[in-house]
Order: sequence, then C-alpha cells, then structure tokens
Amino acid sequence: MLFDDALSNNERDLILSGLRGGKNAVGRRIDSRGLLEPRRASIALLARDSDGSTASEVILGFTRVVAVVKGQIVEPRPERPNEGFLVFTFNFSPMASPAYALSAKMTASSSATGNTNAIEVELRRVIEKSLRNSRAIDMESLCVLAGHKVWSIHVTVHILDHNGNAIDCASIAVLSALLHYRKNDVTVTGEDVVVHSFAERDPVPLIIHHLPVSTTFAFFDNGKIWVVDPLNKEERVAEGQMTICANKFGEICFVQKNGGVPIDVKTIFRCTEFALQRAIEITDLINRTIEGNHPLEPQDVNMSSSAPTGTQAAPPPKPPTSSPTDATKATHETPATSALKSDTTNQQASTPTPTATKPGKAPPPSTNTTAASDSVFEGGKSSWGNSEPGMEVDQAILSEFSQAAARFSAKKS
Repeated sequence: MLFDDALSNNERDLILSGLRGGKNAVGRRIDSRGLLEPRRASIALLARDSDGSTASEVILGFTRVVAVVKGQIVEPRPERPNEGFLVFTFNFSPMASPAYALSAKMTASSSATGNTNAIEVELRRVIEKSLRNSRAIDMESLCVLAGHKVWSIHVTVHILDHNGNAIDCASIAVLSALLHYRKNDVTVTGEDVVVHSFAERDPVPLIIHHLPVSTTFAFFDNGKIWVVDPLNKEERVAEGQMTICANKFGEICFVQKNGGVPIDVKTIFRCTEFALQRAIEITDLINRTIEGNHPLEPQDVNMSSSAPTGTQAAPPPKPPTSSPTDATKATHETPATSALKSDTTNQQASTPTPTATKPGKAPPPSTNTTAASDSVFEGGKSSWGNSEPGMEVDQAILSEFSQAAARFSAKKS
C-alpha cells in the first residue's frame, strides 16, 4: 500500500458505489472501465547507449515506468563460481506521486539509514522473486570463466508517473528491457578473456526461459468485489491486493497477497485463470515489440528442418552466386518444397534416350534419383518403363538368379 493523503468520504463512496452497481446495472469504475478490464499497455524500446546499456519504457494508462539494463564483467561469489549476478535498483521520482515523497520521509524518520521504503520493498519482492524463484534467467549462462569472471546484469527501474498498479507496469518494463539487452561477445583462451566490441562481433542476447508476467487484483467489500489493474485511488480504498505472476505455459511463478481481507478459493481460481490469460497477451506483446526492433540474425535463425515454413522472415533476394545466403535459403526449404521443385524440374526436362547395353550387364545408374523413385510404381510398370534394353537386362538378371538357385539346390541334395 502507498502512503498518501487520505481520500474524502465522498470520493470513497463514489468509488464503492460505482463498483457495486445497481440492481440492473453492472459495476463500473471511475475511469469507465469494467471490473475485469485492464488498461492498454504500450512498450517503447530505447536505442542502445554508448556504454551498451538498453532501456524500455512502458506506459499503462497514466502510469509510466522506464527500465534500464547494463552489464559488466566482475568476479563471482566463492560459493557460486559458475553463476552471474542480477541486481535491481528502484528510483522513485517525487513528481510521480505525492505518495513516494511522503513514504520516503516516514521511512527515513523511523529508520537510521532511510535507504529503502515500503514501496521499494514491495516492488523488489515481486519482481526479484518472480524472476529468481522461477529461474526465468539462466544464471549459469552469465559465466565467462568459472571462478574468475562472470557477467553482472544491473537493472534500474525508474517510476516516472504513478496512477496505480506500478507493480505490473514495472514488471513489463523489466521483462522487455532484459529481452532487448545484448551483451558483448567474449573469447576465452586459457585464463585470458577478450571482450569484443559490437563492431567486431555481433552482441549476444540473454538466455531467458520464460517471462513471468504479473497481474494485480484489488478486493472490496470483504472480497466480494474484485477488480484487475487498480488505479491509485482504488488502491487506497481497497481492503486488500493480490499479485499473481504467471507465464504463457500456464505456470504460476509467484503469488503475493497484501491486506487481511479473506478471499475464498473460488475467487482465487478465477483470478488465476485471468492472470494466465493476461500472461499470454503480454508475452505476445513483448515478443512482437522485440522482433520489430531486432531483425532476424543468422545466429537467431532456427536451422531445424522441422520448423514450419514461413515462421521467420526470408532474406532479400540476391543474384545467384555461391554465397552463405544461398546456403541459408536452402536450409529453410522443407522436404515438401524441395520435392515440389524437383518434380517441376523433372517435368520440364526432356526424357533421356536409353543407351543400349550388352546382355548380362546392368545399365548405368540414373543421376536423377528423385525421378526414378517417383516412377517406380507408376502404372504398375518398372522404373525402366517400356525400354527394351532395360527389359532385356531384367530378364537376364532373373535367368542368372534362377540358375544360381538351381546349382545351390543341386549341391544341397
């Protein structure tokens, strides 16, 4: 909960009466949304800075959050020599909301340090635990040289404007910024580590297994009324909140409940179903935004032959030369496409003239193996069709085989 100036009784009654609705009226919110209607989220990826850091800006209604990701190579912890670091820092602008300045003052007056406040603790708990406990990021992939060098990924979250539900907005900003970030490629020779610049080698993305997307609910009237994506005033009127972090695979990564309002099992299941569907939508939005800012690169292409055709953008056409682009195009062809091209070529090619061979000798093998295999059982004929030399050879082979079988039977008797 945010520390803010208290609402008047008229404002509280207006919010609650709108949520409750009437006898024949559906509950509405102060911004004309439905109870289970989240605000539209927009993501903007900022350009890479000179130090290699990237940023992502997310706007959720009038709530705006910017996440900046930067990486550097440091020494690992002795107890975990093969794992890197993932560090979070939260900055709250006093202009974002009066709650931030007031919360900081109250925490500083009651604490000797004053380095953290209640808002930062809540945001840090949700974002860090959803990423760490679910193992969304492969920490071992951040290892450069075991026991000596690892990557330390530093994520700084800036809360610029707050109009409610800063947790979900910050979660989307952090996930999109981590996917947008690229670290320098590294060459390890013995104990020597060489960090290549972006001009020398293409940067390498982080290995992220899944995206734990958070969805926050607010409860009113002892849990009988609940809304998704609450506003700032709704958060102050609410009797409790619950945040569910889920991914598109239907997995619950983290659950947090604030407030003492009781919630029945049926309501929790309904909130979970909504959070799972919301995770699929936000994940698709993040992926489409990342794909639009990062064109298809050779190392990102799935070279598996089982991948469906057309799932990735094809490279632009080039003149027919022996270049790596032609090899990449050939790799993307599926077996069905290759067979179709082969059949078209065979139909356009002229029928070769069969060469006469001596009896007892097989004809030279055909170089067009696809055409031979396709016409083996065509019309109930052999692969040689009605070619007289081919038929003579088949009869000679059968005769020689029969004679060999007769000699074997004679010896055995």
